[in-house]
Amino acid sequence: MIFNKRCLPIYKASMELTLKKHDICFCKFLTTEIVEYSIAKKKKLILSENGSVGCHGSVYLRAHNFLITEPIYCYSLFQFTNIKTIITQIISVTIYFDQVILNLNKTNKGFNLINKNLTISKFSLQDINQKPICFWKNRQLSVLEFSIRKIGLEKSLSSLGFRNVSCSQNSNGNILIQNSPSLLEILTIAHSPNNSHTSRMKLIKDYDFILKKLQELDSDRYNLNKIKLMKQIERLIELSEIYYSNFFLYHDTYDSIFFKARHIGKCLGFTVEDTQDLILQCCSVTEYVQKMEFPEVRKGFIYKRDITSLPKMLLFEEISREKKRFAKALFSINLGDNVQTKKYAVEYLSYAIEVLCIKERKFILNKTIYSRLTKKILELFSLKSMKLTDVQFNTQFSNMTISELMEIHLNAN
Repeated sequence: MIFNKRCLPIYKASMELTLKKHDICFCKFLTTEIVEYSIAKKKKLILSENGSVGCHGSVYLRAHNFLITEPIYCYSLFQFTNIKTIITQIISVTIYFDQVILNLNKTNKGFNLINKNLTISKFSLQDINQKPICFWKNRQLSVLEFSIRKIGLEKSLSSLGFRNVSCSQNSNGNILIQNSPSLLEILTIAHSPNNSHTSRMKLIKDYDFILKKLQELDSDRYNLNKIKLMKQIERLIELSEIYYSNFFLYHDTYDSIFFKARHIGKCLGFTVEDTQDLILQCCSVTEYVQKMEFPEVRKGFIYKRDITSLPKMLLFEEISREKKRFAKALFSINLGDNVQTKKYAVEYLSYAIEVLCIKERKFILNKTIYSRLTKKILELFSLKSMKLTDVQFNTQFSNMTISELMEIHLNAN
């Protein structure tokens, strides 16, 4: 059974390579958790049902592959009609440049395969023109988590020029946005370095403010009484609002930006793979991979997790560093003919690098804020002799707003 792929997220095999079944990780989604597992178990190939060049798992796997001599190959552009049955029939897998060949046992007669270009948006054309749109179709938020997000999300769309927007929840817990733009309208801003400039500069400034305040909070971790804990929780909620007030510019828009950049790179003589290697790097991801810390893609607010460590450098500093790396890579390129076209290509690839740094910092900040907020809230309850697990907390308090939750402690003796 041969699978042709249209877009390889991680490394193209340079020769024919046959792997045994135990060398392969099969998964539905390419996540950071899958990457961590594959590294720990010394897997050599990931076959993922879903994924894209810009997803978090792809970026973290790419960072790992740059750090070692034997990369983990990854193909994630196919869907099976019966993946579990196929996995039981696999004896080995052969990778040969642009093909993945599954060597199956003789009892298997074959299964249908659907190739899928996952660099496009996960929303259909009908979805991206729908108003009001539900941006998280598969997410059911608790009242508590929604109350923390609501104001920031409304500010995010307002700052992009979409006025009179309001967020609400349906009976299933999904977020609905009244008077919302379509995803297509947001893409027209995000796709353009010029159209997104003002919002992007605000985002970078706000993200660096959040990091500095988290550093201050981490330094004040001794002699925590009720008053100090409540103030820290309030500060984290404020930082969460700032975080979500910059949310939508690069939410479900980055894959489209990277797809455009990968093909623009051809103007400079780069292959698609060369362009991917050039733009899909950022030093903060490498930093986390080096210390074997893989922030979970898992969604949710209050659940048991380790505290996510803080990035070592400000986002502004990281972007500057990555652009210098990009400038060195372009040093030998002669613009020659079509100077304007090539200048535009250079500018857009530089923008794509900036977007990658922002996107991954957005992911990290979400985990740094929420992991600390979870810890502080559970610590606050422990002061009331209510040592709750994450499950017990969600059972008792997830239907409260954050204001109602804090009121419990404000009025307590």
